[in-house]
Amino acid sequence: MSQFQTIQEAIQAYLETYAAGDPVFAQKLANPDKSIDKCLEFIEGEIFHKYVKEAGGKRVAVAMPSREECFGLAVHYYDEEKVEIRQMEGVSEVTHATPGVPLTEEDQEKARQRAIERLAEEKAREIKAEEEKKRQKAKEKHKKDEEAGVLFLFGDETEE
Repeated sequence: MSQFQTIQEAIQAYLETYAAGDPVFAQKLANPDKSIDKCLEFIEGEIFHKYVKEAGGKRVAVAMPSREECFGLAVHYYDEEKVEIRQMEGVSEVTHATPGVPLTEEDQEKARQRAIERLAEEKAREIKAEEEKKRQKAKEKHKKDEEAGVLFLFGDETEE
């Protein structure tokens, strides 16, 4: 079972964690003209227009965006001064997650810590992938240089 009872809680925890590392975004998150409920409406409208409308009028039973896409749209909603909340034409009912039991402060803190850990792990993976790309690029350059007959006076450039 998820650590969050509703999608609102998951998005709110992500936004708070994101704001903790970005003071400019923290100010935007505190905007009294914006709310998590309106944020969800914005996300729903964007997902609807991306998956359902782009399906060319065909019926789409489920539109399941990635977590990253939802979180990205949530950040975009708060980041922009004015955003258009697009309506879902032709949809008679939208089903939301039912509100759950309110989380205790301890549970909220645990959720924040897990979100921070996930972000740190994600960032570490990105850095590792970037380093691997650089290493691969250096190996390719070294191989091309060897093929071209370039001499290395100080040893192998790819050594660390």
